[in-house]
Amino acid sequence: REMDFREEHLDIGGSGEAVIFRASKRAVTIIDLDFDKEIKDKRANCITMDACDMEFENGRFQTVTSFYTLMYMGDSDVRNAFRECYRVLEDGGDFYIWDLCSEIEGQLLIVPITVKYKKTSRNLSFASNEITKMRDREYYVVLLKEIGFEVILDRVEGESVFLHAVKRG
Repeated sequence: REMDFREEHLDIGGSGEAVIFRASKRAVTIIDLDFDKEIKDKRANCITMDACDMEFENGRFQTVTSFYTLMYMGDSDVRNAFRECYRVLEDGGDFYIWDLCSEIEGQLLIVPITVKYKKTSRNLSFASNEITKMRDREYYVVLLKEIGFEVILDRVEGESVFLHAVKRG
């Protein structure tokens, strides 16, 4: 869907397919531990950084996005990343998540998706074997609420989940 992210925008793990960067019209700060590809564009500020221990000040961003990144994290890292996202978001800031939604655990999971933006359509696949317990819609919603987010929208389509949460301070 066409989304116009707010001005101060952080994308977690966005170097792989750079989907969020391509979909955004604004400048994006992208953090990743291992950049698949260097994004050479003045709109991209690429920083090698762990989402579980960000070096940004509190309330720095208006929007945080995570596009099929959580599936590469263990459960404790997902919790820590959510805490850090909450911390670096300003009050009223938006957290958008697109990720795996599966009741399968302990094996390689492959998620094929079609991404549509700016009159472009791309077929992508993401695979991970980091899932050690079920990651269904409820997994994400409960975790977000425990940390303090208000979940505005949670939608499951096939093996994918989309969540929109807001920091209420």
